[in-house]
Amino acid sequence: MRKFLCIFLLLFSFSHYSYANTSINLQPGSEGMDSFVGSGTIGSETTILPDSNYGSDPRLIMASNCTSYIKFELPDLFTQLWQNPLNSPVSANLLLYIESLTGSNIEIGIGYTAYQWDENTITYDNRPFCLAIPEGKFSFDENFTGGWVSINITNFVYYWINYPTSNHGVAMSLNSADGVVVAYSSDADPEFHPILELSYHAPVPEPSVIFLCAMGLVPLLRKHKK
Repeated sequence: MRKFLCIFLLLFSFSHYSYANTSINLQPGSEGMDSFVGSGTIGSETTILPDSNYGSDPRLIMASNCTSYIKFELPDLFTQLWQNPLNSPVSANLLLYIESLTGSNIEIGIGYTAYQWDENTITYDNRPFCLAIPEGKFSFDENFTGGWVSINITNFVYYWINYPTSNHGVAMSLNSADGVVVAYSSDADPEFHPILELSYHAPVPEPSVIFLCAMGLVPLLRKHKK
């Protein structure tokens, strides 16, 4: 009987949780890579060469003729956390620091990158294929002049967790013909590096339940010693 009651109290304690919002932040570099490619003139001064690599450039440029690529390596720990039924996945947000933008009604289209690429060798001429119809979009407020933006890519991360070999990152370009967006890459100052913020609700046993279970177990343990 005592053994049964001990087991019951332990199971009861592990079945009553509150949930704490927890997040993991990843950055390109040791945890990913980024670059941009393009062909032609960007704005009034910058010329992007189709056979040149810009993997070490401190910028990520997005325009109608310029695409930025970014990939994060998802840690096994996080994948296990999101797959654990006790945890409740919340969101995955790509944080970019926008250095400048020009144009009106600017919208970033975000698509899956279809195959592997390397930030030290990628060019416009050998760029990986990505879906023509963006999976995600982000629109800027008309009063926005620069700073951090948060782009929801939760659907992407879910897909990568379910199909790990498909994680080749995302491709970002503009849907408007006259706009230019310049964000900082992982080769800029560290405080402006891109971030992938992964959030989930982690279960935490209720303190009151732990206390009640402890109070129930103490006398049982005393009797057992006798």
